[in-house]
Amino acid sequence: MQSVLLLDGEIKETDKQRQVVLIRNSKDSAMMKKLEEALIKLNALSLKTLSGKHYQFFLR
Repeated sequence: MQSVLLLDGEIKETDKQRQVVLIRNSKDSAMMKKLEEALIKLNALSLKTLSGKHYQFFLR
């Protein structure tokens, strides 16, 4: 779990969405595979901010 918590990333925001882009840790491929699967499920929840912007999570 610590591998995920320490990832670098950035947030890109538009009028309609907020994209959270996490930078892949190439040294921990097993955890990154699990994270990819988790992000698919997280995106399927269609989370929104209080102002109505959709969250989208990516692993780059």
